[in-house]
Amino acid sequence: MRVIAICGSPRKDGNSTILAQEVLKGAAEAGATTDIFLANDLKMRGCQGCEACNENGHCIQKDDMTALYGEIEKADAVVFASPVYMFGMTGQLKLVLDRLYAYLGADFKSSLPKGKKVGLVFTQGMPDVKGFAPYFDSVGHVLKMLGFEKPESILVGAGLGAAGGAAEKKELLDSARALGKRLVS
Repeated sequence: MRVIAICGSPRKDGNSTILAQEVLKGAAEAGATTDIFLANDLKMRGCQGCEACNENGHCIQKDDMTALYGEIEKADAVVFASPVYMFGMTGQLKLVLDRLYAYLGADFKSSLPKGKKVGLVFTQGMPDVKGFAPYFDSVGHVLKMLGFEKPESILVGAGLGAAGGAAEKKELLDSARALGKRLVS
């Protein structure tokens, strides 16, 4: 079993990255191998809308996303983690999500291997965790269309304090590790 996390925060010690690391710890405790990828460190361009992926079955751009496709395909579960910036995921993670379009054929059938689990970790400053629920739901629908199973989510509202405040919230860390274990089971 292999579980990877793709983190969209530009902060390596940000709350969503801390929680993604905890998800991976839980997965590792359940016997999975894990790896983490920081979207902010990847060198890649956005989808060019060229539709070459519909003709070739893969994206023709040669950048860091090429290796990430391989990691996603090898993984049994993928965790997408991001703080909420401007009412949605960060631009860094959105870039990755847009490039997953390469898994959809012209008939909108996914070429992603079946049975791939997915976890979502979103942190936000807004106290009401339901405030962006329609957005989180739409991300889940996109991932399902891409061939992932129904996502399991951790949504965290205000109260984390400064960047890294999640590391001080034992219940939240426990919840993240529990998600990692569920992704393995």
